[in-house]
Amino acid sequence: MNEKVFLTKHPIATVGKTDPKFEPRMWRGPTWNSMTYWAVIGCLRYNRPLAVKKLLEMALDDTVKQFDRTGTIWEFYDSLGGKPENLVRKPQTKQNTPCKDYLGHNPVIEMARIYDVLDHK
Repeated sequence: MNEKVFLTKHPIATVGKTDPKFEPRMWRGPTWNSMTYWAVIGCLRYNRPLAVKKLLEMALDDTVKQFDRTGTIWEFYDSLGGKPENLVRKPQTKQNTPCKDYLGHNPVIEMARIYDVLDHK
């Protein structure tokens, strides 16, 4: 939950933002909703409802912001809140930006369900 390291605008960064290796490239700083989801599950198991709520609000708010702007669910997001399409995926390939309409391991629906249940307790 440290905002100086992993609790980024769209949590949770894959590399702490204070790490010299942090960059806007796949697995070097962007965030996947699936990683945030697993952090949420850990917080639920350790009875940290305020952390759960904060992580979900931040991730869902940015997911919605990017969806409203682009009409897509992204494979991964800019942990600092920028545009996902400006991130680098795999520079040596033609697919050099996050995939669009990506629900393969994006638990955004389950994240919204957890938030809804938590909000009604």
